[in-house]
Amino acid sequence: MPSPCSSRSVASESPLTRGANPSALRVLPELRATHLEQRDHFLPADFFYFEENYDVRGADKPDGVRRVTLVSLLRELWGTPATVLELTEPLWVRFLPKWLVLAFWWKLSGILRHEPHRLVVYAMENNSVARLIGGSRRVPGWVERTFAWCVGLASLLTIDRLCFATPGSAATYRSMPFVDRIPQNELIDLPAPAVRARETPSSMSVTFLGVLEERKGIPALLEAWEEVERWVPDATLRVAGPGPLGPMVESWCTQRPSSRVSLGHLSHEESAQLLSTTRVLVSPSVPVGRFREQVCLPVQEALAHGVTVVSTAETGLAGWLAANGHLVVNARADHRHFTGQLTVALIQALRAPLDPGTILASLPEVGGWKRANSWLHADFTLGRTL
Repeated sequence: MPSPCSSRSVASESPLTRGANPSALRVLPELRATHLEQRDHFLPADFFYFEENYDVRGADKPDGVRRVTLVSLLRELWGTPATVLELTEPLWVRFLPKWLVLAFWWKLSGILRHEPHRLVVYAMENNSVARLIGGSRRVPGWVERTFAWCVGLASLLTIDRLCFATPGSAATYRSMPFVDRIPQNELIDLPAPAVRARETPSSMSVTFLGVLEERKGIPALLEAWEEVERWVPDATLRVAGPGPLGPMVESWCTQRPSSRVSLGHLSHEESAQLLSTTRVLVSPSVPVGRFREQVCLPVQEALAHGVTVVSTAETGLAGWLAANGHLVVNARADHRHFTGQLTVALIQALRAPLDPGTILASLPEVGGWKRANSWLHADFTLGRTL
């Protein structure tokens, strides 16, 4: 179904040169390394954030990137000369109370100061509304309807432009009342190629990159890999990342160090180097509580390096991955069938990976996030159309 604003073209997707006072502000519940890396490719905007992800803790922050409290941010929004605020999505339920305060405060301050305050949102959530409210618990229908009605109405009253990162996120938001009346677009969050040409690594290497926790599918991966070792004895699994299951992973790797490697926490630069030498990226995320994989940054980075991906249908990119030859398994099957599917997919990907050139050619020249940023701010920021 085409979105109401999908016919509007983005005339140029080049970033503006950073100059004097940005006319946009961007608020992040959690600052991540990718936000800092992508910052110079987007429209000029001051970044405000509440928490830090593990990949930026202790790192120096550039000018224009500040940690705030809710009270200090409200003061900033009242006095800023900026006219556009980019907030995270309202269906980040943990952040929703702050989102409501910030969104209505931004609009109210614009009215009282007789200034055109615009609010734009980039949405990635692809879980059902019922799951977002209650996790794995059953939610009464009236509770789900009331929540959807309230969030939908609040979105209509505050959001001037809404862009979806995946078809799944578009479906989730459009299931709520009023959202279809907001100007919107759907631009799938695929990366641009990180390299121009790449050969398939000769080593039979599979990489997991991410937080070592149950919802990232670590238990199923370890079990599946033990079967992969029987069928592809020269294959190696490299596991990189921090997390509560780190000690378990390290102990498991020591049992067979020739085909299992625990790398621990890597910097973003080290992660990129790791992906440039791997044959397959595995991302076996499973739904746990209110969590469902939205896009998955390691999957995006693997694609940008021309790496074959084995994933589950939980990610919002699952449909695109399957349509383009990558391997997608069903994480909602019972455990035995899930690990069996994962085993078969890993073996298939190791023995017949996609051609890296084909993967890179399937990606857009301009990344989806950057295209979304241009569309969200077109006509609003700096008084020009992008």
